[in-house]
Amino acid sequence: QLQIPLGFRFLPTKEEILCDYLKPIIKGDPIPSGVLKARHIYGANHEPWNILDQDSPESFWVLTKLNKKSKSRIERTAGDGCWLQQFAKEVKNKDGGEVTGYDKYFTYTSKKNKKSNGQWIMHEFSLKDQEAVGLSDLVICEIKNKDAAVVSSGYKESEGEIKKNKKRKLMEVPSNSTNDFA
Repeated sequence: QLQIPLGFRFLPTKEEILCDYLKPIIKGDPIPSGVLKARHIYGANHEPWNILDQDSPESFWVLTKLNKKSKSRIERTAGDGCWLQQFAKEVKNKDGGEVTGYDKYFTYTSKKNKKSNGQWIMHEFSLKDQEAVGLSDLVICEIKNKDAAVVSSGYKESEGEIKKNKKRKLMEVPSNSTNDFA
């Protein structure tokens, strides 16, 4: 079993997710352990904050199986809400521009907890011919709490301060910037 080295950050390209991770998983080939977590993200009591660390600013990489209502319809209910698709993009290989799969973008919408709507985002990666050839209902999802604060351990901020500081960080320009408009 392959091990992840210290300091490793999982930042694959979309093509790498499809060709180097999802394809081998479906074939039954080994991938580095610990990189992807196999989790059910759909169903009762599966709101993102119930299955993932809501305070982590890091992305969660999850291998999951799609719940199908029919051949063309997928059930994406999770707890008291659901993952709503915003858009989908084709993922092309860098060599020939051939479509290898899809990157579908979702946001989580809760019926009861309106405060969390849009806070959780997900990219779902699937292979182009995955369904057509009946390979698998497995997909790889990158899930993130986009409002999770990035603060050092031991430092406490109120919710208002966190939002204010996040906006400030977006507007700051590095001191070594050569941009004349800065």
